[in-house]
Amino acid sequence: MDFQPLLRINLTTNSKWQAETSWNIALAYTCWYIWKWRNIRVFGKEENLPFDSRTVILKATQEWSTASSANTKTTSNYQVTLAWEPPPRGYLKLNVDGSCKCASGSIGAGGVIKDELGNWTGGFAINLGKGQILEAEIWGLFFGLKLAVQKEINNLIVEMDSATAILLF
Repeated sequence: MDFQPLLRINLTTNSKWQAETSWNIALAYTCWYIWKWRNIRVFGKEENLPFDSRTVILKATQEWSTASSANTKTTSNYQVTLAWEPPPRGYLKLNVDGSCKCASGSIGAGGVIKDELGNWTGGFAINLGKGQILEAEIWGLFFGLKLAVQKEINNLIVEMDSATAILLF
């Protein structure tokens, strides 16, 4: 069988792997880790590769499955009127958000860091390619925290509107 049909079949199957872990999620993590570890090796980063790659992949897959099932059970929809509130004196606030264009699957994220007076300290906007809204939200948090680290900000309050992403942490 050609590679693309084989991959499509494996990614759309409902089969289980290692107890209650979905095979398609395990395969996706396996491919991602192979790509990541290959890049570490090729680009010569001083990072140790795992001794037991199977355990690393299994743990990541189980964490994903647990977080995914927990989110569907604990989230609820309710309307909240939102307005930016300044952080306490001496703190900065990072507001991040992800977005998804459902028709094309395009995702992106952005964020801003402001002080207690609302003065701009930094910000970012990034095109993340194709994916799902949860990925956009989490990547938004990652890039916002990375910006705060680059600016050596220690007193930071983070706000985001994704209950699902918050439950993952």
